[in-house]
Amino acid sequence: MNPKGKTAAEEQIELLRRMKEARLKRKAAPVPAAPKAVAPLPPPALSPVAPLAQGAPPAGEAAAFELAEGPAPKPRAKAAHGLPVGRETWRRLRERQRATHEFKRRRDMGEWAAELVLALPPHAHALNDDARAELFRRMREWCLARGLR
Repeated sequence: MNPKGKTAAEEQIELLRRMKEARLKRKAAPVPAAPKAVAPLPPPALSPVAPLAQGAPPAGEAAAFELAEGPAPKPRAKAAHGLPVGRETWRRLRERQRATHEFKRRRDMGEWAAELVLALPPHAHALNDDARAELFRRMREWCLARGLR
């Protein structure tokens, strides 16, 4: 125990409290002014020591890596909608959704579309135009036969 009768933990708490009070009493540091433009240096005198004086690596050693600062990267444009489909397909989907209110969210629509794709056999997307039209025609017929319109 110390002469004041406080434990080590109590002394530490007291020290932290005093540090906090001192920090609150200090003024905020002023914002540094923008650096002024510096005049370019004159060309160095040609001497055998000049390259070393400028920080160039000695002969035989690799040059130091420099990170060149370029323009800031442009932010990527956000997709117009959540499903990666063409404009015409997206327009048709929106029109149908307005007319029928089938899906509550775009995610629901995307999940349903993914389930349909997964139900088809592999490489069905590579069918020629006639075969694709036949596939969709038969799907519509199948739906109509079961009361779906």
